[in-house]
Amino acid sequence: MPTEPLWKLSNVRYFSGVVDWPVAPVTLDIPRGRTAILGPSGAGKTSLIEVLVGFKRAMSGESHGPLSLAWVPQDHGLWPAHTAREHLTLVGASTTKAEQLLAAFDLAEVGTSRAGDLSLGEGARLSVARALAQNAPVLVMDEPLAHVDSARVGKYWRVIREHIASTGASLVFATHQPETALAEAEHAICLHAGSPVFQGSISQLYNEPPDEKLTRCLGPANWLTPDDSRAWLGESWASGRCVRPERLVISPAGPLTVVASRFCGAFAETELRSADGAIRTFLHRPEQALAVDTKVKITVKLFATS
Repeated sequence: MPTEPLWKLSNVRYFSGVVDWPVAPVTLDIPRGRTAILGPSGAGKTSLIEVLVGFKRAMSGESHGPLSLAWVPQDHGLWPAHTAREHLTLVGASTTKAEQLLAAFDLAEVGTSRAGDLSLGEGARLSVARALAQNAPVLVMDEPLAHVDSARVGKYWRVIREHIASTGASLVFATHQPETALAEAEHAICLHAGSPVFQGSISQLYNEPPDEKLTRCLGPANWLTPDDSRAWLGESWASGRCVRPERLVISPAGPLTVVASRFCGAFAETELRSADGAIRTFLHRPEQALAVDTKVKITVKLFATS
């Protein structure tokens, strides 16, 4: 039998954004498990989360979700009069558990500091620690750990993963960071102007997004139309396709000429010129940038669908 969704929204209308613009009626099922809410700034991620947790009231429609949850708001929602340690004990954590969470999020040294004395990064970590301390069956996080330095953020996501694995909790979180969504989510919801424009698996969104705009939700990619496939690959595709950098191979000895190339770390950007003079930039995964005027060809390792 199909699993009942975690949240079910039917024709829900609400105001979204800083200037409170009304979104079109939203019908949406959020599955159990780990779901990332994606979209550019202003897409309505925070507004949707605030509707889910009951902080923002819908104007119409029906919304059914969990009765118990822990929420990490975008502004952290800390209590200025209380210490970091009290943020955990006041939501039910034992003294031992509070000390474990403080240590796990590198907050032991500021355990007696009040929230107003914490840095943005410390406040972000404390907000997440407080959510875990509640042992709720559902965690809802709006840009969690956004103010934490990138060198340590993976450590704290590991704490969240271990908590979810041990408790069976579901997680719904908004993020701008493709690498976080790819590493932490099973499901994806993409928003535009407050409305869902994609609902499905993270794998589907990464490998086979339905259009060019959605490719950007999970990082760099090449979008190739049927005309592009003929012009640059010598192949005939029936429709446009997303080609992630690791699936595009530029190899020696072909009809294309390297105009410019630069190594960007996880991928490289290379400008190629075709025999008829057209120029296009491609994203790929080389060991190093390619030399200008090198003659090359492009091949694509397409995602194998079942």
